[in-house]
Amino acid sequence: MNTHVKITQGEVADLSRRSFLVGTAAAGLTLGYAAVPGLDSALAATAPTNFDPSVWYSISPDGLVTVTCGKADMGQHIASTMAQIICEELGADWKNMRVQLASNDPKFNDPVLGAQITGGSWSTMMNFDAMSRAGAAGRIALTEAAASAMGVPAGELTVRDSVISHPK
Repeated sequence: MNTHVKITQGEVADLSRRSFLVGTAAAGLTLGYAAVPGLDSALAATAPTNFDPSVWYSISPDGLVTVTCGKADMGQHIASTMAQIICEELGADWKNMRVQLASNDPKFNDPVLGAQITGGSWSTMMNFDAMSRAGAAGRIALTEAAASAMGVPAGELTVRDSVISHPK
């Protein structure tokens, strides 16, 4: 597993997911500004719980994205594939991605087959749409909230490598 390292030199005034999620808790979505260096550490005492835009992944206050894979990973690395699909659509940095295998809770059943089934090389084909939509939904929710916090149209924001930014 990679370790999460915060680089403090050369900080930019963009809104990162970490700073975004560490902010204030309101109606299940949390907001925060990271324009002032060190603001996110000052708010760490009020850190919210994970942001869970989908059953398939959650984003912790420190910016780590944990993808839950409802498939048996038997050497074909399907857990990594599910994480890559969500990472791409979410606009996350791959170094912030983690994977965990699902429990036997029915909420983790395959969206097409209705059960936790692995086999026949179906996993990517049958789960691509669900994972892609889950990642996109999280990106849209975070972007809209960031746009509201920044007072700019959401269409002007870009999401890349776990940072939501606005060209100034």
